[in-house]
Amino acid sequence: MGTDKSAFLLPDGRTLLQRQIAVLRQAGVAEVLISRRAAQVPVSAGARIVIDRAPDSGPLAGIAAGLATIRAGVLLVLAVDMPHVSTTVLRQMIALASIGRGVVPHRGNGVECLIGVYPHSLAALAARRAASGQLRVREFAALAEVSGHAMRWEIPERFLPEFENWNKPEDITTAR
Repeated sequence: MGTDKSAFLLPDGRTLLQRQIAVLRQAGVAEVLISRRAAQVPVSAGARIVIDRAPDSGPLAGIAAGLATIRAGVLLVLAVDMPHVSTTVLRQMIALASIGRGVVPHRGNGVECLIGVYPHSLAALAARRAASGQLRVREFAALAEVSGHAMRWEIPERFLPEFENWNKPEDITTAR
């Protein structure tokens, strides 16, 4: 979109970032991490900032930074531009995960990899891929599944609208 989506205002007056932090907290997430590039404007949102270790490497760099930060357990990933995800979906994904196994949501043949649960055991793989320019999160998620570090979760039809994301200015305008 050419700008930081996290600052977009929702009809209720909150930013996308504030909304996502609230839904994560309501889902029971103890610590919220916000992945940012070093050059991005800092945010003050009651969450911990982690800096991408592979600059300009997109979402995979953020996942790698988060996995490196947690040191153990699992990382629940939620893209800032998915404004319809509910606590119900997040809680279900958390319930399906275990310490060594995450959850990758699928919609038919498509993977919704910017919301998911990834175990800390994938930290080295994420870091290597980000550093080497292998940046497709879909490929990372597929490797997580094939290696047994994540399970495939077919998104129930009733939850599909929650997986819409905003990629164009029209998406925001249409939603208002």
